[in-house]
Order: sequence, then C-alpha cells, then structure tokens
Amino acid sequence: MITIDSKALEDLINIYRAELLEVGYDTSIITDDHQLLITYYTIKKRLIPQCSRQVHYANNFVCPFQLQNGLDLLKDKFERGIDVRPHLSKTIERIDKEDKLLYSWNIHHFHLGEAVTSDGFIQRTGDVLFAILTPNDVYFLCIMGHDNWSNIELVQIIHDNWPQLISNFKVEGEFAIKFDSQDIKELRKAGLNVGITMRDGTSYLPMGMGFALTGQSAQAVMDSNHEFHRIKRLEQDIQNESETLFEHCSSQLMNRFRQNGIELRIHQAIHALVAYDSKTGQNIAVVPHYTLQEENI
Repeated sequence: MITIDSKALEDLINIYRAELLEVGYDTSIITDDHQLLITYYTIKKRLIPQCSRQVHYANNFVCPFQLQNGLDLLKDKFERGIDVRPHLSKTIERIDKEDKLLYSWNIHHFHLGEAVTSDGFIQRTGDVLFAILTPNDVYFLCIMGHDNWSNIELVQIIHDNWPQLISNFKVEGEFAIKFDSQDIKELRKAGLNVGITMRDGTSYLPMGMGFALTGQSAQAVMDSNHEFHRIKRLEQDIQNESETLFEHCSSQLMNRFRQNGIELRIHQAIHALVAYDSKTGQNIAVVPHYTLQEENI
C-alpha cells in the first residue's frame, strides 16, 4: 500500500477560486470548501459559453415592435458568437443570488435593450426574451414580462415545438396533482420542486434538475459532491495501487512510491486538471477541464 499526503482538494479549491475571481466574482466571504465548489458550479450553470449558435423561433413567436431592434441585436450576437452576458440579469454579478427559473426549467431570460449602460449591461426592458440553450443552438420561446418566472406556458412552448429538448425528463402518466403557474410560484417560495403536466397530459420533472432546500442549484450541489468524491476515490485508488493509475509506471518508480509515499497535488494545464506526485513530478491522473474564462470566450 502507498501512503499518501494529499493536498489535492486544497489545490482544486484554489484553482476554482482563482477562476471565479478572473471572471469577476469576489469569493473572500466563502470559507467553506464545499460551498466554494457549489458556488463554482452554480456560476458555471448561469454563465453562457460564448460560441456561435443557430437561432430557432417557436411557432407563434411575436416580438413587440419597440423591442425588435433589441431582439435582432441579441440574435446577431448568438449567431456570431458574441458575448451575451450584458443581456442577462444584473444578479449574474452576485454569487449570493439564485435563478430558480433556470434551476427549475433550464430556461434563461434576456433583456432586449439596444445600448450598453455605464454598468456594462444592456438597457433593461420590462418584457424579456425567454430561451433555452444547447451547445450549438438557442431556442427563442417567447417575449413576456418579468412576472412570468413560474409561468407553465414556457414549458408548454418547449413541449409543443421541441419536445426532444426535454424528453429525458418526461415521466410516464400524469401527476396526481396538477399545479398551475401560481401554485409553482408559491411552492418555489417554500423551497419545493414540483413536476408539471402539459395540456395533453404529458408530465415532466424539473428540466434544470431543480434546487436544494438552500435555494441553490441542485445540479451545482450534485456536481460539487461528484468533484469532492472524485478526489477521495483518486486518493483511495492510489493507496490501493490501482493498476489503471500506475500501468505506465516502471517498477523502479513504483518501489519509490511504496517506500516514500506520494504527495498528491493538482495543477492546471491547458484544458485539463492534472493530479501529480510533487516529490517525483510524476503525473498520476488527467481530467478534461475548461476554465470559466475559456468557456465564456
């Protein structure tokens, strides 16, 4: 068995903290490692990777005349791969704000102003565009007012136009209780996730994975837990001398590991995180990783 002195989690936290700082987030108030991981994955979910996307419109999509120029501007940015962060809610700048529309249904909303103000955001509009994104496409659902965060019609539009986008969350049969938009609004306030039923009886679980009792993204919580346990599994595999990890190591190096142990660290490489032994410089595991900055350029 190999003894191990691991600073891998500490290194990972420092890497993620630096990434958050690089895109404008002050994490000095976060002292808990698990909370830092949750915050990292929450911001990762809320930010929109900057790349060219094909724009699709829902049937019966209507844009008010006074917002058409703003919509055209946003559409052009999506198609050309220009940063759309200025069109997002200003709460995107705060790590203590939640977006339960996104967490529940994976739907973003965008302001449709035409000029950028002194704070770097586009002019705010009373009506906003609701849209769902994939890596290569953006689907414009509708334009409605700010009071529609819980409007079930948003999911109905996805179901009617692009059901394949949410098919993984479809359940058999109808839910015993059918919640309307007002019900969903009140249940979210109470910290509850609920499934919804469409007009044709099709039912869905929350497409954004929902939110935890703390109001945080459930997906971010799960991702952070996965990250934490991945490091613990790596440490255990090293101690147990996993054949997969050490298949390329010479017998001489393995003897050195058994005699002197391993000091496990993590450093950031291009598009990867690398776990290595700081005593020998030997790489032990490599996982793909794009920084928040890279994913939003």
